[in-house]
Amino acid sequence: MDETMTGDEQKVSHVLWTPSFMFNVARALRVDIVLPAE
Repeated sequence: MDETMTGDEQKVSHVLWTPSFMFNVARALRVDIVLPAE
């Protein structure tokens, strides 16, 4: 599978899993979940 992955794709995959990205996702999910619960 690695042979079919380009350098750009690897870069994107790395960027998608950066802490800042995960924080943004967690914040977005928290807003979607917590607000309706209130």
